[in-house]
Amino acid sequence: MITKVQGILRALPDEQLTQPSIKHLAATGLSENIIKLLQSYNIVYGDLQDLKLPKFVALTSGNCRESTYQRIMDAYSEFENLLFKNHSNLDREFLLKSFLDSLGPDEFFTANQFLDKNPTLNSEDLVFFIKKDLLYKEGVWYRKKYKELQVHINTNSNVKHIDVFLSRINGKTMQEVADQQKVSRQTISNREKTILKLIPFTEEEALYKKFFEYFSCSKNLFCDLFNEPESIYNFLNIRFEKGVKHLLNNIGDYPFTEQQRKIILRYYNGFINHKNQLTALNKLAVFEDVLYYHGRNSSNDNSLFQKYNEHIITHNYDIELAKDAAELRGLQERSSYALHDRSKKYRYFDFTQLNEDEITYLKELLNLPPGIYNMKKIHYENLDFMKSIDIHNEHELHNLYRAFIPIKNVTYNRMPEFSIGNIEKKNFIIHLFFERAPIHIDDFINYVHNVYYLQKNSLKSYLQMELSEYISEEIIQVEYQEVTDEEINYLKSILTSDIHTIDEIVELGSQKVEDFSTRFINNMLLNKLGFSIRGQFILINEYKAVERYFTDIILQQDYFSNERLPVQRTQSFWKTIYDLEKNLDIFKLDSDMYITLGKLEQVGISKSTIIDFQSKVKAFIEKEQYFSLALLQKNGFSHQLLDLGFENIFYNRILWADSEIKGITLSAGYIFILQKRDVSLVDFLESLVQEHETIDAYDLIEHIYEKYKVRIELQKAITLLQNTEVYYSPELSKFYCDKDTFFEEIYK
Repeated sequence: MITKVQGILRALPDEQLTQPSIKHLAATGLSENIIKLLQSYNIVYGDLQDLKLPKFVALTSGNCRESTYQRIMDAYSEFENLLFKNHSNLDREFLLKSFLDSLGPDEFFTANQFLDKNPTLNSEDLVFFIKKDLLYKEGVWYRKKYKELQVHINTNSNVKHIDVFLSRINGKTMQEVADQQKVSRQTISNREKTILKLIPFTEEEALYKKFFEYFSCSKNLFCDLFNEPESIYNFLNIRFEKGVKHLLNNIGDYPFTEQQRKIILRYYNGFINHKNQLTALNKLAVFEDVLYYHGRNSSNDNSLFQKYNEHIITHNYDIELAKDAAELRGLQERSSYALHDRSKKYRYFDFTQLNEDEITYLKELLNLPPGIYNMKKIHYENLDFMKSIDIHNEHELHNLYRAFIPIKNVTYNRMPEFSIGNIEKKNFIIHLFFERAPIHIDDFINYVHNVYYLQKNSLKSYLQMELSEYISEEIIQVEYQEVTDEEINYLKSILTSDIHTIDEIVELGSQKVEDFSTRFINNMLLNKLGFSIRGQFILINEYKAVERYFTDIILQQDYFSNERLPVQRTQSFWKTIYDLEKNLDIFKLDSDMYITLGKLEQVGISKSTIIDFQSKVKAFIEKEQYFSLALLQKNGFSHQLLDLGFENIFYNRILWADSEIKGITLSAGYIFILQKRDVSLVDFLESLVQEHETIDAYDLIEHIYEKYKVRIELQKAITLLQNTEVYYSPELSKFYCDKDTFFEEIYK
């Protein structure tokens, strides 16, 4: 009925309502009883224009509550709005009130949401409402501003039993108030509930309700955090049930200011590090934060010394400043995030970013014959992999292995050298003498450098100082033990293939001859049988390079199967496979099966056809857009190569071989992108979350599978994204593009 009346009033000409009366207020919902009450005190419509609460109390002899006064004035304001439709301040306030009444008591809205609901208003009105103390603003969010608790206390100061409520919010227990008033505890509880009913939703509740109901927070800490008197905490404690979450352990679940975070950390003597993890506040933790923020590129103690002290001062940490740069030396040596380079330089590196497959591969790279090596061999021969795990040089790689990847029978010597098989350097060099002698010292040094990557200058100095007795007129010579014809025939009997690893032959030969390695593994003897030592291999003399031998053996077949023989479990073999794939000479069909280009040419598929496939894919996709083979086909891509019907790995590896296409190799498939810089799985995951802004964790995994047909483990995604701007809420099991977006969702 009220709605109908309001509709009629809006349709009437203004001149027909030039003399409104108290009764007209029924049009805006004022009850008949209140209208009769006003009439009984001879209060007319014109009195309401400037009617303040004290005057109203006087006119009604104090027999009416503030809430009654507020209902009357609200009805009056709304009716005035019906009478005067111009864009006055009163009209604006009425529209605001109507909008706020449609929301929950603590519901937030943005400026755009407000203006969409109120098209006759503009952004200047929001500023006006804030100035009039009608709105509360927090970041981009607004909500209704409520009356503070003290206002309601003042309004109800004459209400019976208000003293009970005041005693309670001033810290007295219910039992203490009962004892003071000599009544039962239940009586005090009932009186308290009566007063609480008179106090509507307050500004303090709007500010602190969610915090109070979520966290378990002491009174002292609450008052320090929000600069509120104890009475507010006591009121909230009466009004709400306190939360159970530990404040420090869940500090990331609430939009605390930086100052509030410092108060919490100081209260608990805790520390939130750069990975948003709670840890003890100490010098090492602070150093690792400084390294994260200021040492992402190559740094040293001197360059970080000032940053370290500035960090302590800026955050007001309760620890001593460093006296000099030397004090940082012990910290960086103990830090699990300091990846060392040469010349006392280091940078931030998070080892936990390496996944299990990458760690396993790093271990396999050191599956080498016994000897002394320079880590440059591992780094240089696996540059693509090193880029993918962000290792810049052999010195960093040496430190990575030494600090995080212990391997049996591997000893890390002075950077960047390491030892396989716990062999001493001197014994190793002598062993090589017996393999290669007689040989010119420079030729020997070149050989060792090419195979083991040991530095030429330092190696020559070492030979001249430590092993000069083996060198005569620049020629390295040794005295070989005599070998009988029977022993030579025995050696010949175990050289059954064109190529063997030295380890393989030594293991066989040592079953019959105890000092087999010293007596038999040398070029002087092997050359008599048509073989030579080539690095870790014994190779038939027809070939001068192991890689050339592997290449010929592979390409002379239609199909090549990697049978995982000893020679095929070496870096030289895998490098050959890598080069042949990149050059489009062989193509992977299965984990250990390859088809050669020669076989494809037999059925009319030339290398130019393969290159055309790569080119057509690059023309079909957009730059810097992730794609997979499944997505290409779903979007309508076609090519004659696809008609061959090979498994997906065949086509994926062709795309992987293109230098302009960067790929993410996963056990479940491949993700690609057309761009210049290398890409990693974390880049892919982060881009998806940024694209969605907010996404359920399981929906993300399903989205990847549905779109790219690649399955990724959820826990792996969570682990990889924890060091990015992406925020993961374990309680909600959702990813957010950043923490601000998380807060906007849970507090809107």
